[in-house]
Amino acid sequence: MKTITAMFKDYEDANRAFDQLLRAGFTEQDISVTANDTVVVDYRRSETAVDVTTDTASDSTDAGMAGGAVAGGLIGLLIGLSAITVPGVGPLLTWGALATAVGTTTIGAGVGAAAGGLLGALIGLGIPEKEAEGYVQGIREGNILITVQAMDQRAEEAESILRSVNATRVNQYQQAA
Repeated sequence: MKTITAMFKDYEDANRAFDQLLRAGFTEQDISVTANDTVVVDYRRSETAVDVTTDTASDSTDAGMAGGAVAGGLIGLLIGLSAITVPGVGPLLTWGALATAVGTTTIGAGVGAAAGGLLGALIGLGIPEKEAEGYVQGIREGNILITVQAMDQRAEEAESILRSVNATRVNQYQQAA
């Protein structure tokens, strides 16, 4: 089993990658998404800032909500999540297998352990500590991390999809057996 990682500076690129992975047959259980909560706040602000040609506040709000509902994808997943506060990172939204690992660490050792939980969860996926620290820093800076768990024969396909949508720091790691 391999872990494929990719950082995204842009929500739209991350959303396209997520959609393409699903269309290629990767399941929601194979894909993890992690971002700080400013990604969701910034995206929601941009959705409601769309030029609306009505002059009533309720119509404007309805249009913004409709735009958000149409967007779906990652933002729909991330909006429904509760943030875990990670010292030095801030409120963190994470979904998928990585979320389970971080959540287990946080519940077992207290919320202050969440930063270590994220780092430990990444290391547990086969990512070397120094590189995992870089991913945590990237999230702190407002990037979105997508990880994919794939059987060895599908790892190249996942990597290719992630590279095709402007991902940075795309890597594959072998998980320990």
